[in-house]
Amino acid sequence: MIAIPCARGAIASSGASVSPFSPTSIAGLKLWLKADAGVTEAGGVVTSWADQSGEGNDAGNGIPPELLTNQINGLPAIQFSEGAWLQIPENNIGNSGNITVFVVIDYTAGGILLNKGDGATFEATEWEMAPQNGFGYVKNDEGDYSWNVVAFTPSGLSLITMITTSGVTELFNNNSSVGTSSNATPVNAISQYIGIGGGGTTGAAQSPLNARIAEIIIYNSALSIQNREAVENYLNSKYNIY
Repeated sequence: MIAIPCARGAIASSGASVSPFSPTSIAGLKLWLKADAGVTEAGGVVTSWADQSGEGNDAGNGIPPELLTNQINGLPAIQFSEGAWLQIPENNIGNSGNITVFVVIDYTAGGILLNKGDGATFEATEWEMAPQNGFGYVKNDEGDYSWNVVAFTPSGLSLITMITTSGVTELFNNNSSVGTSSNATPVNAISQYIGIGGGGTTGAAQSPLNARIAEIIIYNSALSIQNREAVENYLNSKYNIY
């Protein structure tokens, strides 16, 4: 029998099939959070969000966000509002300056989507995804800092992709390039926290995030066009974003 590849990664045939695409099929996967798996909640709020990558980068602590069912294409999402945030403990994600981040988000307003920073404050000292500051690499955002980011503010339901190579970032929204940063800045290869909706150990943010997040996928590499589009097709097919 002849198998015919389908547009969204599955294969149809008269007698053969293959497993649907999974982000784990691409090397370098370091974080995979999705609201339809690995969420522990109590009284409607999220106490932990288990990493599906196999790397153990679970999110917890912070001020618990809400778990909402039947939100995006019939699937659940995590509602960050009123200062809610989660934290991923110290890790090596993006330490080499090469990173690819995918976020399925229904954005309303506010600040930090994702932020890799120190354990003392909400400030980023490595990389950041935040509409008010831009998306990309940030070196020491406490006093003496430098930005190398792409300015962008999402609107409603979006698939945001950030690819950073040695401090230079290209940003995509719904599979369309938004822009590329310049003037690369050296990356500090140190372990730090990742905040979702906030950062550091306090989670404080100048503008708390108001958004629903359905899925976050991060690779410790700058993915090829083919691999980037494979992940984007998987997410768009799942959530019917664009």
